[in-house]
Amino acid sequence: PDCKPYPPKLCPMIHKPVCGSDGKTYGNECLLCAANKTSNTKILIVKQGECDPPRQV
Repeated sequence: PDCKPYPPKLCPMIHKPVCGSDGKTYGNECLLCAANKTSNTKILIVKQGECDPPRQV
């Protein structure tokens, strides 16, 4: 995602979930970008909306 428009640690409280490549659902793209910045990772957006729940085996 393009994280440049989001200032560090100032994400809007807009509920527009995205599914990250780490399998976690983030409240919005800004929160995913914040996670990337704080943990120095490169989590990508897999899809818009919540991630699918893990399947029971």
